[in-house]
Order: sequence, then structure tokens, then C-alpha cells
Amino acid sequence: MSKYSTSICAVASLVFHSSLVVAYEYAPTPPLDPDSGALFAEIVSSNPTSLHLEHAVFGMKEYNFDLSYDQASNSLKIVKQEINSCFDSAPTDQYPEVRFRGMHYQMPPEGFTSAIPWIVAVNHGVGLGSVRVRAFRLYGVDADGNNQLVTDHMICPACDSNNKVWGYNMPKAEWRIPSAWNILPNGSVFGVNNNIVDIPTSNSPDMLFHMWSTDWPRPAARGDWSYFAEAEVLPVGEGMIQIGFDYWDSVTGSIATEGAVSSWVCQDMAHPNRWVTVRTPLKKL
Repeated sequence: MSKYSTSICAVASLVFHSSLVVAYEYAPTPPLDPDSGALFAEIVSSNPTSLHLEHAVFGMKEYNFDLSYDQASNSLKIVKQEINSCFDSAPTDQYPEVRFRGMHYQMPPEGFTSAIPWIVAVNHGVGLGSVRVRAFRLYGVDADGNNQLVTDHMICPACDSNNKVWGYNMPKAEWRIPSAWNILPNGSVFGVNNNIVDIPTSNSPDMLFHMWSTDWPRPAARGDWSYFAEAEVLPVGEGMIQIGFDYWDSVTGSIATEGAVSSWVCQDMAHPNRWVTVRTPLKKL
């Protein structure tokens, strides 16, 4: 049995014996080690004899697993293992080490004192696609384990129509060119309807759409808190989305480092109109 199979079975054993059927997450300590075999898993469905896991991360790839549990022999078996289809559709222009759900710094590294969440959305083909976002938040987790809302500012009500959303689009081909991201915001590429942001990914299938929270100065980040980003999204057609957050050297500074990223999220073909809550990894259990 491989290293990740052993880890999957250990998680499944914990789930079945504790009746925990909502979520389980295990995160490595920073910095991120893509080959560590650490598991990030979402338990999508469970009953007394079977379990379905999604977004299990091993060797810089995301997998889905189906497992069965035999109560008589108290044994577990991996019934099915496959590459997560949304991960498989993620843009290859992106750096490989951030195409999957992972954590670089759960807590602010030394010298970084503020944080903001961000979104990237793309079309994974040339067909129709979009992503709708109805909530976008950054949380801090205090020393007692309580989630403290840092910001949920997705839209700027007082800004002009070109700046209601803070972001822009840019060529996917320039993803790995750091200076290409240093461009002026162009919020007009996003739509805003009833406090929902519409990202028209198929209007520009060769572009990536990037937006961030409308906070200036940026929110302060406490050195003794851990952080995670969260969004409520509805991918449609070939639209797909990833979220994350960055730490900055000050509330108005110019140097950033990535805190964490989520899995890529695509349309749920079984429930195409169901909104999805996507998060970056939570604090290590």
C-alpha cells in the first residue's frame, strides 16, 4: 500500500469511528511541501459502509477517493481512486505548486503585518462559462480557536462603476511573469448585479480574471492568529475559480507573500445550480 493510501485509510478510520461526516482536514506546517503526502480532504458523502473523499492532495495532484468499510473485519478498502476532474482542468499556465489546494503560511511570517483575500477565475475551454460570487471573506482564527471576520468587502459601494470591483483581466500566458500582474485595476471587466459579482470567463477565454477585497488600507494581520479565505461561488459551464490570500509587509506596503490557496472549483454537473463554499485550508488539527 502506498504512502497516500495509508494516510487515506487512516483518515477514513477516524471518520467512521467518530461519526464525523462533514469535513476533515490535515495541513502541513509551512512552508508548503507538495511531496509531503499531507492530506486535504473534503468528505462529500458518507454512510456506515462507504465514504467519498474529494480534493485529497498528494504529489502535487488532487484525487477523489471512494472507500468501503467492513464493520465485521474492521477493515477499509479503497474502491476507486481518480484525479479530481477540476484539478485536471486547471490552467497549465499557472505554477504547478499552486494548482492544488495548499498552505504556505497559515500565520503571518515575520515582517508581514496585513492580509487580503483574492480570487482568480478562468475558462477551462472555449465554450460558454462564467463564475458568480455572492460572498468573499477573510477570517482570522484567534488563540481560543474562534473565527474572527477580518473583511467581507467584495464590492465598493462608494466607488465609480469602473471600480465597484477591484481587479482586472490579463493574458493567461503571462501568469508566470511577476511584473505582468502590476497593472492598473479595470473593474469594468466584472459585472455587479444585486450585490453578486459576475465574472464572464468565456468572454475572454485566453485571459485570467483577478480580483481582491476592496480594503484600503489593507486589514492588519495579527502575528498570533492563523488565517483562511472563504467564498460562496457558482461556476457555470466552463468557468472555474480558485481563491487565496496574501500577506503584505504593511497595510500600505508593496511586498507580498502568498498565504494559502484553495482547490480549483468547477460546475457541479450533478447540481449545476448549487452554490459552493470554497475555502483555503483551515488550521492544522
